[in-house]
Amino acid sequence: MSGIQGCQANQSPQANCVLLLPIATNSPAPVKNGGEFTFRVPQLGAFLITDIGSGGRYYGKLLDDYSVSGDSEETWCRDCTGTLVIRMTE
Repeated sequence: MSGIQGCQANQSPQANCVLLLPIATNSPAPVKNGGEFTFRVPQLGAFLITDIGSGGRYYGKLLDDYSVSGDSEETWCRDCTGTLVIRMTE
């Protein structure tokens, strides 16, 4: 991720890096489809992730005022699934 202390691809969180993680809501309630649930994710949060040394358990501290940069893509479609981030420009 392009940001201060941003985790790189395949980097272990033991390195104390920042991940963008989805913050899901329970309203509307999650929908079960087969063996999977679909959640509404209205927001992404920047978390500083560290290993707490308990067999793959991690601690995440929500950061405020975290800036991310990156290239834009013009590939959005209304019916596509996945994360959508809108960047405002002048």
